[in-house]
Amino acid sequence: MSPKASPTPGRTMLSPQDHALILIDFQSQMAFATRSLDSVLLRNNAALVARAAAGFKVRSILTTVAEKSFSGPMFAEITEAFPRQSLIDRTTMNTWEDAAVIRQVPVFILHLYDRALLNAAALRAVGYTKDTPEPPGMATGTQR
Repeated sequence: MSPKASPTPGRTMLSPQDHALILIDFQSQMAFATRSLDSVLLRNNAALVARAAAGFKVRSILTTVAEKSFSGPMFAEITEAFPRQSLIDRTTMNTWEDAAVIRQVPVFILHLYDRALLNAAALRAVGYTKDTPEPPGMATGTQR
């Protein structure tokens, strides 16, 4: 007997409530060296993703690096999709080292051997507060 396919959506499909889109460094100077994709296609693809996210009301974070001093503004094709969205302009090239970004973006890292690391945004996303009791066999703490 062969398996039969069904068009029934899975219970774990993404929804606007359980994920976010982060658009990082979509700026002319940052895209200048991109050769794997034509620049017009790059901008059109970014616009398509941005408009889809805005249309489905997906939480979106827009971040640039050194907008005023070096890289220029985020592509208008993206910002037009989010007319009331503020951008996070970073001073560091590494998005994950910027305090303004990591306050908003949940980060969960599961280490293969012995631990999981979550930032404050991830703890908020799962409903963890200072009053949440520690699960049996688990220790929580902060790294200084």
